[in-house]
Amino acid sequence: FHSRVLLCRSMTGPGGSPPGAALLGGESDPRSPGGGSAQHPFLDTVSSMAPDELKAWVAAADVWSLESFARDMKAFKEQYLRENYRLTVAEVANALRQQNLTLPGGRVEQGARELTIRTMGKVSNPSEFEALAVANRGDYVVRIGDLGEVVDTQAELRTASFLNGTPAVTLVVSKQSGQNLVQVARTVKERFSEIESTLPAGITAQIVDDQSLFIEASISAIEEHLVLGSFLASLVIFLFLANIRTTLIAAVAIPTSIISTFGLMSVMGYTLNQVTMLALTLMVGVVIDDAIIVLENIYRYIEEKGMPPFEAAIKGTKEIGLAVMATTLSLMAVFIPVGFMSGVVGRVLSSFAFTAAFAVAVSLLVSFTLTPMLSSRFIKVPGKAGKGHGSKDSPIFRPIDRGYMAMLRWSMAHRLTVVVACVLVTASIVPLFSAIGKDFAPQEDRSEFQVSVKTPEGTSLSATTTIIERIATDLRAMPNVRQTLVTIGGGAVSTGFGPASAASNVSSGSIRVALVQPEERVESQPEVMVQARALLRTYPDTLRTSIQAIGGPGGGAGAEFSIRGPDLARLGAYATELLDRVRQSPLAVDADSSLVYGKPELRVRINRQRAADLGVRVQDIAQALNLLVGGDQITTFDVGEDQYDVTLRAAERSRSTVAGIERMTVASSKRGIVSIGDVVNIAPTTGPSSIERLNRQRQVTISANVAPGASQATLVAAIQQA
Repeated sequence: FHSRVLLCRSMTGPGGSPPGAALLGGESDPRSPGGGSAQHPFLDTVSSMAPDELKAWVAAADVWSLESFARDMKAFKEQYLRENYRLTVAEVANALRQQNLTLPGGRVEQGARELTIRTMGKVSNPSEFEALAVANRGDYVVRIGDLGEVVDTQAELRTASFLNGTPAVTLVVSKQSGQNLVQVARTVKERFSEIESTLPAGITAQIVDDQSLFIEASISAIEEHLVLGSFLASLVIFLFLANIRTTLIAAVAIPTSIISTFGLMSVMGYTLNQVTMLALTLMVGVVIDDAIIVLENIYRYIEEKGMPPFEAAIKGTKEIGLAVMATTLSLMAVFIPVGFMSGVVGRVLSSFAFTAAFAVAVSLLVSFTLTPMLSSRFIKVPGKAGKGHGSKDSPIFRPIDRGYMAMLRWSMAHRLTVVVACVLVTASIVPLFSAIGKDFAPQEDRSEFQVSVKTPEGTSLSATTTIIERIATDLRAMPNVRQTLVTIGGGAVSTGFGPASAASNVSSGSIRVALVQPEERVESQPEVMVQARALLRTYPDTLRTSIQAIGGPGGGAGAEFSIRGPDLARLGAYATELLDRVRQSPLAVDADSSLVYGKPELRVRINRQRAADLGVRVQDIAQALNLLVGGDQITTFDVGEDQYDVTLRAAERSRSTVAGIERMTVASSKRGIVSIGDVVNIAPTTGPSSIERLNRQRQVTISANVAPGASQATLVAAIQQA
């Protein structure tokens, strides 16, 4: 994977941003420590240094900041000065690259000594950039300072975070593949206090989301159910056998089988997680079955035939052994094939199936070895051995026996009725299966959900911040909401994690809503999400919003459909028609499309004939616009151990209007330089915000969440029919 990303970097064209990727496993849910309000210099320190410190402390985690407040050296160029000196922006960029570098110069041998040569050409002070030579015009040396100004400032803000309305820096910690999430979270929390102690006055830090808490709570609940289930299973045995010795002999099969299963889990590389612990909990009532069957037959030999316990253990186990083995193997035949299933379900249920099969197999071994041995040593011969069924005359067993015999006699007397009832029950499987809802995973109450907001295309960062913060304020006014974390821009908006991108979409953002704990509220998380959707409906329709659960297999959109083809216009028409039909369905909420038109843009069309006459290349036009309007990182500047980008860009007054862009210059092989307006036509228009591709085909994705009371299966069927 890493080598393929590096290959893509080599394919990046001039002026393009090199691609990056974050490879996250299925359990790589992040924990996001958020800081309180701060001024930009301190935000720069937190967003750049804190991830490195956490990485050094937690070797098993990936850390990045969702915000970028990095220091940036900007060289702003004035248009009229370049025209006076007849210089192109490419010459200025080359001068910055060539006049600010450090290179090795080989080595010098002096007898027994060897010296290396290093050319120290790096600029050591920001003011030195203005003195860098660009070109000579007669006897005069044209320097950077003659062409504009060099400003030591902050990089352009493309992301923002707010914790409960207060500006914040959000750090995301995600475990590396193969690492234990809970252990990584514990290490982060232990080390996080060291960062917190170094914060200046007025700056606070807190962990706003910790996925390990839900995992630990789930494991704790399963452990409690495991112990409680073992106790209740033993209690039921005692109520029926009415003998403490036989109860203990049967009950000892539970811990023996469960603990022995741990060894087989270790061989397979499984851990104690929600899936494997659930399998062990369910197997509590199964692993004791084999022991009960063997024990009951041994006790029958002692009670009814008057055999000594040792002899009864041998004959009773031998007599019932085949039936016990058939029962166990039939259970294993159910679980083992599930372990070999493919796809997402197979990856989730594989450990469940094999853990259950291991426990059942161990229980068979226990029933054939430990149970007979304990029976031969600890069962006392009853006083009436060989004279009846004393153990079956208990106050609990006798009423059950009478009821069972009555039902059996009635069934044998009405055989046809029983057969017809069985056929009807069997036939009802098909309609009942079709009528019941089907989901990939159940909804979990994790006391948090995410609100995604997309403002109209072309909305600035400040305007998007105002809108989303207003929504967050209204959400915090809801009775069950504890806090909100707003993240605007960056590649992490839709997923909740990921490093911020230089090309961040500032017109979209997300609100991470944390609720009070379930025991402190009456409404469940899905009910609170319904209330939040009702709140969002009070905002203008120009806002595209959706609400989704966070974490777990049930997160993400309820259903997604993709339409692929070569013609983007036709794809857009089909997607719009399908989206309108989906929105009309009562089974769908938060329906949206990945293709959004209306992003304002200035489209530059090159007059190729005119450009050829003037000796202007298309590549030079594109590079000039990329440098002067968009700005590009040309070189770097070192301050101690830190390295900052040096960006070349036209002054804002020279690039904020169409007229200013047209006055920009480009290299000409016939005239030296010419204005860009002489070879291009610039017209305002709109276009799609982004274009998705799959297998080299353009695609549009229609997504929707499941409405309350509906299921994923019914939603998918409704979209297919639409």
